Amino acid sequence: MISWPANEFFLSQDPSLPRDIIVGIGTEPHLRWRAFTELILDLVRRCEVSMAITLGALLAEVPHTRPIRITGFASDQELRARFRITPSRYEGPTGIVGVLNNAFRDADIATASVWANVPHYISSLANPHATMALLRRVFDFLDWQTDLEEFEEAGRQFDAQLADILKGNAKAARYLKELEAKDRETAEDEAPEPALADELPNPAELIREIEQFLRKPPPEPSQN
Repeated sequence: MISWPANEFFLSQDPSLPRDIIVGIGTEPHLRWRAFTELILDLVRRCEVSMAITLGALLAEVPHTRPIRITGFASDQELRARFRITPSRYEGPTGIVGVLNNAFRDADIATASVWANVPHYISSLANPHATMALLRRVFDFLDWQTDLEEFEEAGRQFDAQLADILKGNAKAARYLKELEAKDRETAEDEAPEPALADELPNPAELIREIEQFLRKPPPEPSQN
């Protein structure tokens, strides 16, 4: 049986929201980006969408012990202020989200792109803190309240697992301290403490070790 990638759209007309919302979830196409973009624009026009918000995550040299930093851009200053977006300094290849945002702007549709900066050493794992940061930023914009306890509990378990790794890995702990120092320098303009490069672990090795640990099945509950 062949399982084809799909893009799904969901309509929310919750009376507690100030506007109707269409949520699109899908997979980045490997080919024919222009045709894909035209199909999305056709849907946007048919539904008379007045604003497009894209969400994503990018890998960064940030520690998992700090609050998720949000970057991105918006089509005008008012939207940027309402989303509290720090402009990204990234320059380089783009993905389908960048292509869609460019198409929205060309079609005179207000747009905002909100990105969570996630630790590069746990890149292939779902990060509940990043999910919560993105949701809270959008919910603040919509002035909408909802329960995120499920994500909060997942975040607590996520942090506990990473803490277990660092307890038995001195090099990983030193690498984390280096990232925390860089993060303080960026956020608070403080000079980080110096670290010897040869004492830091190989990032690729650290990534493999963390991912192997997090993929282990949880221990069976005690029968006592």
